Amino acid sequence: MSSAVDEVNHGQVGGGLMSTPLTSRCFILGLIFVVVLLHCMALPHRELRGEEGRRVVAAREMIANSDAIVPTVWGQPYLNKPPLYPWLTAAVSRISGVPMNEIAVRIPALVATVMTGLLLLVAGHRLGNWRQGSVAALFFLLCPVVIQKSTLGETDLLLTLGCTMYAIEMLLIQSATSRRGFTTSVWMTAGLCIALLAKGPIALLFMLSVMVAAAIAGGSARWKQASWWGPPLAALAISSIWVLAVLDRFEDQGLMTTWMEEVSRSRSGGEWWRHRWEFISGVGLGFIPAMLFVFFSGSPRTDRGWFGDVRFRPLATAIVIPGLVLLLWPGVQPRYLLPVLPLLAWMAAMFIDDSMAGGHAESCGEKAISVFTRIIRTLVGIAGVASFAIAIALLFTADPIEGLPLISAAGFMMMGVMLSTAVWVPLKKSERGSAESSAMRWILMLLAWLACHALIIEPDRGLYRPLQEVARQIEQMVPSEEILWHDVNARWNTLGQIDRELRIVTAEAGPSAGDWFLTVEAAESRLKDGWKSIEFDDGLRASLGLQRSD
Repeated sequence: MSSAVDEVNHGQVGGGLMSTPLTSRCFILGLIFVVVLLHCMALPHRELRGEEGRRVVAAREMIANSDAIVPTVWGQPYLNKPPLYPWLTAAVSRISGVPMNEIAVRIPALVATVMTGLLLLVAGHRLGNWRQGSVAALFFLLCPVVIQKSTLGETDLLLTLGCTMYAIEMLLIQSATSRRGFTTSVWMTAGLCIALLAKGPIALLFMLSVMVAAAIAGGSARWKQASWWGPPLAALAISSIWVLAVLDRFEDQGLMTTWMEEVSRSRSGGEWWRHRWEFISGVGLGFIPAMLFVFFSGSPRTDRGWFGDVRFRPLATAIVIPGLVLLLWPGVQPRYLLPVLPLLAWMAAMFIDDSMAGGHAESCGEKAISVFTRIIRTLVGIAGVASFAIAIALLFTADPIEGLPLISAAGFMMMGVMLSTAVWVPLKKSERGSAESSAMRWILMLLAWLACHALIIEPDRGLYRPLQEVARQIEQMVPSEEILWHDVNARWNTLGQIDRELRIVTAEAGPSAGDWFLTVEAAESRLKDGWKSIEFDDGLRASLGLQRSD
């Protein structure tokens, strides 16, 4: 039976849902376009934050040194992560002509986010179930942690894209269609190369989890096939070319120690229980709504549960294995589990599709999901009313209200409108309390949050740029053709915004007489007269001037 006929049959079962929003292609494509547009609109406002400064500096020095093998930060090798993200940042800057700034460093993460969502959408089309793919794509793109990370120039979503390229083919397409040709193997190999060169050895955890899941689903016949072991071996061989090139340049065995410390997170310190709680709670809340629908889907070992249903079993296995391993990982954070989020979104979409296609409402936990959704809907409605009240209050005072974000009255009014609309807009063609109704309500509420994030919160936060102000002060003193030496520890996001060539002081190298020097030591002992005091946003004081000759 053709995919089109399958879709019609799905739509006709369970109350004639063919014309509902989740089965309308125009509606879904329009919604995904709006979601992607909002992600893009959130991109340019904030100054460098997180690890973005190091990515910018590594890409800038990669171009300046014409060396794509060994990334450097302040002239020193930076090998904590493989070089894919600096490569892509440099490529974005070169191709688009955008300066090496906060926009260039975020584009690879944004593109990876959009591509991952589109992979889920296309997977649904390839498997003849448009509705399932579209719900999975929306659940992924509207996930709170993805909204937070999609416009942050870090490696997590690049790792997610690479793992998704591999996992979808192994666990979904091949299981359903037995397509195991050369092109598919190349595609999976490319995905694993992206994952390995973006994040390093932690990608192996997700790769091995998918391999085990595929073997469980397909039995011994599966792991004997070339499509099971070929792409991982090819990806490891290709990625090892960079590792061997780096080892060829460095005889110091401390390099391997650095990589092992990064894998084991041995420098993360204590607070073991706090990290466990942050991981569990962060995944539970940050991975909503997919986590909600899977959690309330019924007992995992029932015939319709995660491990009882042969369709869900490989996905659940590929999710549970890294989840349990990372739970014991030192210094673990919720974002480490991001590569399983597309699979979790697909599982949630399968539960919704099953419910819409005709039944098992009790086993799918529709009532529990509906009750929880109504609770969150009430809280969002209260937040909308509060936004209106704050907006009115701000009209009568010139001072900001203590404890609230520095958002204008118009901004709070817009937030009130968007949150209230998401809560009160009717869903006329879907059955009240159904899985579809709950899914659509979550999509609307998270869409409203994404709109608030992209149109109000990020632009207002972007008006305050203390790091950029410090960078401009330093640029005013140091001529553009000069090298600036410094002994400032970290502060990549401040120093990364300085449009000068920077070098850090080490035991082997430092400023000569007459060189520009930014130092946290007493200026009188290091700099000539005429030095200037520089204060960083965290209160650290430094001195900037020319190095003395004595």
